Amino acid sequence: MDYKTLRKRALIFDFVAIAVAGAVLYAGQSLLVPGWVLVFGALISVGALVLALKFSFAARKLAREEFERVVKEMKLQQIDKEEKK
Repeated sequence: MDYKTLRKRALIFDFVAIAVAGAVLYAGQSLLVPGWVLVFGALISVGALVLALKFSFAARKLAREEFERVVKEMKLQQIDKEEKK
């Protein structure tokens, strides 16, 4: 996967975690659902947050590798220019 895809997936899972957590908090405050539903919703929210972090870290790793590759190429080009002079 590329950087943009990983960032999009991380953002989607962030919104899922926020939405589920908000729904769980609202349902818990209103006492509309049994306790096990609240626990299950909280687990889903935490799982979505973990997936978002996983995708975010993978995107950062790809970006860092790409940056290091570009810097290495720039240094090689600079060395070639200096050798030609």
